[in-house]
Amino acid sequence: MMKLSETQTLILTAGANRPDNIAMPLPKGLAGAAAKMSVTKMIERGWLQEVDASSSWGEPLWRETGDGHGTTLCVTDAGRFGAAGGAGGSLDAAGGRVGLMRRHDGPAAMP
Repeated sequence: MMKLSETQTLILTAGANRPDNIAMPLPKGLAGAAAKMSVTKMIERGWLQEVDASSSWGEPLWRETGDGHGTTLCVTDAGRFGAAGGAGGSLDAAGGRVGLMRRHDGPAAMP
C-alpha cells in the first residue's frame, strides 16, 4: 500500500468530484516541474490517466500535443478509491484503471 501525499489527495479528491473525473485544474501553487513530477508519478501508479481533451466541452488542458489537440487528466478507478480515503489515505499500486475511450498514451509533459 502506498501512502497518499497531501498534494495527491487534493488532486484526486477534486477530480473525483468533477464531471467526468477531470483532475484539471491542479491545485493553486502546483505548477512547472513540481506539477510534472506529481502528475507523472500519479500516472505511473495508475491514479491518473492522460486523455484527449475536448475543446468543444471546454475541458482544461494539461498539455498540448503539437498537432492542434491537447490532453487533460482524469482520475481513474484506483485514484477514486484513494480519494475516498481522504488525506493520508492509501492506495494499492495494482488498482484498476478506468477504461476511457478518449485515452491518450503520450508521455506526461508540462502544461
